[in-house]
Amino acid sequence: MIGKVVLALAGVVASLLAIYNNPPYGLHLLLPILAMTLSSMLTGWRCTLAAQVLLWLGLILLCATHHIPLAEMIVVAIVTAVVAFAVQRDNNPLLGAFGLHQTTENEVLRSLLSAVPVVLLDKQGRISRASKACADIFGIPQSATVGQSFGDLVPGFDYAKQAAPSVPSGQVESGRANWHAMRPDQSSPIPVDLWLDHTPQGPLIRLVDLTPRHAADAQARELHSQLNKVWRLNSLGEMAATLAHELNQPLGAAAAYLHAAQEDMKAAGPLGESALRTTDLAKAQMLRGGQIIRRMRELLTMEMRALEKERVSRIVDDVLPILTLTGQDRNIVISTEIEMPDVVRMDRIQVQQALVNLVRNAVEASPNNSSVVITGKVISDRSYEIGVEDSGPGIAPDQVDSVFQPMTSTKSGGMGLGLSVTRTIVESHGGTLRVGVSRWGGARFSFNLTTAKQEAEE
Repeated sequence: MIGKVVLALAGVVASLLAIYNNPPYGLHLLLPILAMTLSSMLTGWRCTLAAQVLLWLGLILLCATHHIPLAEMIVVAIVTAVVAFAVQRDNNPLLGAFGLHQTTENEVLRSLLSAVPVVLLDKQGRISRASKACADIFGIPQSATVGQSFGDLVPGFDYAKQAAPSVPSGQVESGRANWHAMRPDQSSPIPVDLWLDHTPQGPLIRLVDLTPRHAADAQARELHSQLNKVWRLNSLGEMAATLAHELNQPLGAAAAYLHAAQEDMKAAGPLGESALRTTDLAKAQMLRGGQIIRRMRELLTMEMRALEKERVSRIVDDVLPILTLTGQDRNIVISTEIEMPDVVRMDRIQVQQALVNLVRNAVEASPNNSSVVITGKVISDRSYEIGVEDSGPGIAPDQVDSVFQPMTSTKSGGMGLGLSVTRTIVESHGGTLRVGVSRWGGARFSFNLTTAKQEAEE
């Protein structure tokens, strides 16, 4: 600002000195015009107006002291004023004294609006003005939007039904799931929300691009699908382990009985040789069945991947939208209380599945209009505790030992695998799944994970 003032004063002083010294060949008239033109080009309208006033005062003083005739004073004053006005009009901003200057506030407002997708419609539903952000959504130049029917760019939009003066301001409802902005390159239409506001110039419609929201929803669904897949595999592994354990005992007993029968057949001599061969085949198939079960157990039992460095708050935030939906119908609020630092070693997907299992159980156990809290607490420089607290009736003391057993469930229709799978995940991370009493008297399930710092030291 100081530099512009100095330039304006320099233009005035140069002009007055040129007139005062009265150079030949009419330079005393030309030099003031050149000086004021240059000053107007390099300064704003305020400095230009102030310099023009000072020049007029100087010209009056020189005319009063007979250094310049009255006619030349008038010519110089008029010509410099016209030149300064023309330069400022082309240079923008304009002279505020004539009401033609665009104020700084309006310029800022215009810059902000250019980043917002808005369109102004006329009475026929055609676009009279559109912001650059709006033109970018439609994939056409900003100038090309003017005059186009908004209904052609957003199929299904009817001016009489959705933007007439009688229609209240607010979100414009669509008969379908969303409005869609069409693009001339025939690419996928962009889902948008429309918001209407009535102005003196006509209906103003703001477009909200829903693409980022839909992308986030798709990512949440993909994560949910991955978690369900891991849960099914873990559950199948638990079932395979249980079946292998339970079936190995009767198969082993049957093999022992066959072996005893073979000994009796050997004592019978030649009469038992035929039956001995048959029992040998049966015994071999029984042992083969045991081997198949053990191989299936090894195949389906969860494999532990290398543990990565993860933040507890981040893995909780990733699944929080999914967890929130589980309690939404019953107005159960799911919140988090995560202490820092929260960097631990874990398999992210498996720990997220354990959290999903625990929170689902907590929501099902809690009454309506209650709370479930996911906590994270630093126990030591080697251990970090993750817990889930509910507002339900809690776990009876006589059920604490059996609640983690596979195929054991207190819910009708439950498979009894959720806590069993969760315990397997926790134990594969070197921790122990514990149950206690929450702050509301309900159940609190917790487990510890190794901090990343300890791993680094080891």
